[in-house]
Amino acid sequence: RVHGDQGTQERISFCLRVINEEDNEALVNAFVQQSKQSLQNFYKNLHAQQKAKALEAQKDGESSRTHKVQIDETIKFRQLKARGYLSQLDIEDEEFSDVKRATGKNKGEENSFEKRINRVVQLTGISDSIYAEAFVLVNQYDIILEFLVVNRTKETVQNLTIELQTVGDIKVCERPQSYTLGPGQSKQIKTSVKVSSTEMGSISGAITYDTSPSQDDRNCVCLNDIQINVLDYIYPSTECSEEEYLEMWSEYEWENKLIICSSKIFELNELIDTICKFMNMSCLTSKAIDSNSSFLSVNLYAKTVFGESALMNVSVYKQGSQITGDARVRSKTQGMAIALGNQFVSSMDTIK
Repeated sequence: RVHGDQGTQERISFCLRVINEEDNEALVNAFVQQSKQSLQNFYKNLHAQQKAKALEAQKDGESSRTHKVQIDETIKFRQLKARGYLSQLDIEDEEFSDVKRATGKNKGEENSFEKRINRVVQLTGISDSIYAEAFVLVNQYDIILEFLVVNRTKETVQNLTIELQTVGDIKVCERPQSYTLGPGQSKQIKTSVKVSSTEMGSISGAITYDTSPSQDDRNCVCLNDIQINVLDYIYPSTECSEEEYLEMWSEYEWENKLIICSSKIFELNELIDTICKFMNMSCLTSKAIDSNSSFLSVNLYAKTVFGESALMNVSVYKQGSQITGDARVRSKTQGMAIALGNQFVSSMDTIK
């Protein structure tokens, strides 16, 4: 009696049928010999990956052990500082830096000027009376918004308030405060919102202000929407066995099927690596294929900061100078499947 899931039983039955066909020597030789060679290549690549990871972990351990601190270096205790001497912005910056050190994030990479510029969203036009832009920083379950507001009028604006509205599982944590800006004066305003799931979401709002105390109606400037990128909440992971992957694939009911068509990338392995980079996912299947092969199917996997799993199966084949195929995204929730699908489509547009 054969034990295991249905896929394992079908595979064993197929192998037995092929081996019993002694008359078809070409089929038996191809199935037995080439399968053996493929299995050897798989374990060879797996051993090389494990060895590379072990060397990398050893180097990281040595670099952490060689870090030295001078004996007379001052030890700072933030808890002993008087709150009166620290602004709220300083306190939040110190807390965020502690979180980055605890999670092992690269400080130099996060603070790079290029990455900061890429996260700046223009909220109003240059010709608007109030110019506003926001720097969006995602920190685990929080989104920190740093607004830069500039009064472009020749009058003093009073009771300037940024009112935010959210769509999705996003919640504004702080009440809006009022400010007064003189002509040409600018102000940096910092606020944060909470995120409770990895789904599509956006932040919209408006800036309201008064130009005179006797004015009955308030002036209003509408802000552009701030779209939340799902890739900020997922990270590649290899902590998933083939059995766990197949079990989750059968359990997750939400699927988003996408079309792949690329004429700029001519190698199957290169296309899979590009998709992994775009989607922030890791490949669980060995990409070692024969040079003459024109088909490749792999499983991609990622986890979210909320403990959810994202699955993707990519099947591509090469026809001349073009690679076509399809990708199937599966997740536990509909919003996550749609968000990953939208991200995949926008990413693939760059390599069509």
